[in-house]
Amino acid sequence: MKLPVERKVIAGFGLTLLLLSLISGFSGWNAFRFMQSANRAARTQQIVTELEAFMSELKDAETGQRGYIITAKDSYLEPYYATVGRLDVHLDTLQQLMADNPSQLQQLATLRPLTTRKVAELRETIAIRRAQGFAAALKRIDSDEGKRLMDNIRQGIQVIQADETLRLQQRTLQTTKSAQLLTLVVVLGSLSAIALVPAAVLIINQDIYRRKQAEQALRQSEMALHQTNQRLVEQVSELEQRHKATALFNQMSDLFQTCLTFEEACTVIAQTVPEFFPAVSGGIFLTNASRNLVEVAVSWGETSHGQPLFALDECLALRRGQPHYNQHNHQGLRCSHLRSTFTGECFCIPMLAQGDAIGVLQLQTTGQNTLTEAQQAVAVAIAKQISLALANLKLRDILQTQSIRDPLTGLYNRRYLEEFLLRELHRAQRNQQSIGVIMVDVDHFKRFNDTFGHEAGDAVLRELGLFLRTNIRSSDIACRYGGEELTLILPDATLAETCNRAEALREGVKHLSVQHRRQPLTAISISLGVACFPLHGTTGDAVLQAADMALYRAKAEGRDRVVTA
Repeated sequence: MKLPVERKVIAGFGLTLLLLSLISGFSGWNAFRFMQSANRAARTQQIVTELEAFMSELKDAETGQRGYIITAKDSYLEPYYATVGRLDVHLDTLQQLMADNPSQLQQLATLRPLTTRKVAELRETIAIRRAQGFAAALKRIDSDEGKRLMDNIRQGIQVIQADETLRLQQRTLQTTKSAQLLTLVVVLGSLSAIALVPAAVLIINQDIYRRKQAEQALRQSEMALHQTNQRLVEQVSELEQRHKATALFNQMSDLFQTCLTFEEACTVIAQTVPEFFPAVSGGIFLTNASRNLVEVAVSWGETSHGQPLFALDECLALRRGQPHYNQHNHQGLRCSHLRSTFTGECFCIPMLAQGDAIGVLQLQTTGQNTLTEAQQAVAVAIAKQISLALANLKLRDILQTQSIRDPLTGLYNRRYLEEFLLRELHRAQRNQQSIGVIMVDVDHFKRFNDTFGHEAGDAVLRELGLFLRTNIRSSDIACRYGGEELTLILPDATLAETCNRAEALREGVKHLSVQHRRQPLTAISISLGVACFPLHGTTGDAVLQAADMALYRAKAEGRDRVVTA
C-alpha cells in the first residue's frame, strides 16, 4: 500500500526532525565536553601564568634588596616594597585555581612557608645593611640561606609547572579530539539537513564579523601598548638624565667650594655646565662695576649669535628679573642683544644675589633643537648655584681686602706688612738675597692738618698712597705703618737700589698736585729712612727699627731727604 504524498512528506519531515534532533543532542553533548576541556585548559594556563608572575615578583623583590645592599639608596627598595605584598595574593589565587587538585594543593602548601622565610630573609638582610653596613649584609648573603630558599621555591614551582604542563597537553589533546568529533557531526548534520546551510552561513558571517572586531581591538591594544612602552622609554631616559644632572650638580657645587678667585670659578663653569647640555652653546655674562653693562666672562660652543657686551636693559631676563625664552624665527619678544641673523632659540636666566642682578646665563640652540622643560629647570637651578658661588667669592674678596687694606690710602695695613716681611725674610735667607725697607713720613703733616683741616690731610694721604702704588714694582708692597708714616718693602733689592728708589720717590712727591674741595693745596715733601736686610738686622723688627731710626735722623737733619741706617 502506497502512502499518500502528504504522509511521505510528513514522514520524511518527521525523520528529518528526528535526525536533526539526534544530531543536535549529540552535538550539544560533544560541545559541552569541548567547553569543559577548554575551561580546564584555560585554568591550567592561568595557573602557569600566576606561577610565572609569582616568581617574577619574588625576583624583583630580591633584585631591589641586592640594589639597596650595594648602593644603600632607598630608591632601590621600591620594587621590593611594591612586590613583597603581592606574593600572598598570588598564592591565594593559585590555591583557588587548584581547589580540585589535592596533589597540587599539597605541593602549593610547601611553597607558602618557604615564601614567608624568603621574605623574612630579605627583610632581615635589609635591616642588617641599614644598621650594620655593607660588610655585615654581604656576610649574611654569603651564608647562602637566601639562595637555598630561592632554589627550593623555584624547584617547587617547577614541579607544579611540570604537572600543569602535562595536564595542559592532555586537555589540549582531549579538546582537539572533541573538536574533531564535533566537526564530523556537524558535517554529517549539514549533509542531512541542507536546509540549515543558510543559518550556518549566517553564523559564519557573524563569526567573521566578530573576528574582525577582535583583530581591530587587538591592533588597537598593540598600538596602545607600543605608545605606553615608548612613554616608559622616554621616562626612563629622562630619569637617567636627572640622575646624571644631579651627580654633575653635586660635582659642580663641590668644585665651587674649592674656588678662591673668579677665574677659578669661570674655569669650573666652562668645564661642568656644557656637560649638562650637550650640543648647546652658552656663556656666563657678568655686570660691570657701574652696573650698566653686561660682559661675557666665560663661554662655550658657538657663541657668535649674541653680543659679547651689551647694555643691562637689552636682556629681557635681566629687565624682568626672571627667565626668558627667545623662541625660533623671532617669534614673540626677543632680547635685543641677539644678532638679527640668529634664528635659533636662546634661554636667558638672570643670576641674582640678594635681589641684585650680577649677570645672566645664556643657552643657545640652533636648527630645530630645543630645550625641554626638564633642561630649562636644570638651567635655572644651575644659574642659582652659580649666582651663589660668585656672590660668595665677591664677599670673600671684600672681606679679605678689608682685612689687609687700609681704607683711607688703599695701601696694605700693618698686619699684612708683618706677615709679608716675615715670609720674604725666610725666602731671602734661603736664597741669600737682600730686602730693602723704606720708612716714609710726610713733612710737617701736623701743621698741614692744623692749617687746612683733617679732611685735607686725608686727601694728602690718599694721593700719596696712590702715588706709591703706581711707582713701585709689582713685587714690592706699600703699607700704612701708622698715622702719616708709610713703609715700603722691596724684595731682592740691594741697599744702593733701595736708596735710589727712595730718592726717586722723594723727587716724585714734589710734583704731586693735591686738591681738596677743588682747591689746590700747597706742595708736600717727604722724609725717608732706608735700611736693608741682612745688613741692618736679621729680623723684621730689627730692620724696621733701623729704617725708623734713619727716618728720625732725616727729619732731624732738616726733612725732605733720604737717610741710610
